[in-house]
Amino acid sequence: MEKTVPYLRWRRAVERRTPPDCRIGDDLLLLRQPRPDMEFETGPFRLDMTLAIYLRQGSCRVMIDMVEYTATAPCMVVVMAG
Repeated sequence: MEKTVPYLRWRRAVERRTPPDCRIGDDLLLLRQPRPDMEFETGPFRLDMTLAIYLRQGSCRVMIDMVEYTATAPCMVVVMAG
């Protein structure tokens, strides 16, 4: 039996955990660095938003459509909704 991948419930988490000076309503969220309390989900999920990550230094690993990518600075990773 196939299992449906849930959408990330990010709006609630942003409203609860992010100060108003770091966001413009629910439309734009700006963070200088990852915050441990912004962990949303474990396991696969879908996005109903566009996500952009800009790396000035270092590297990160991201999994998109179950394929792992390594991003190394300087770079920008853009993930479209869905």
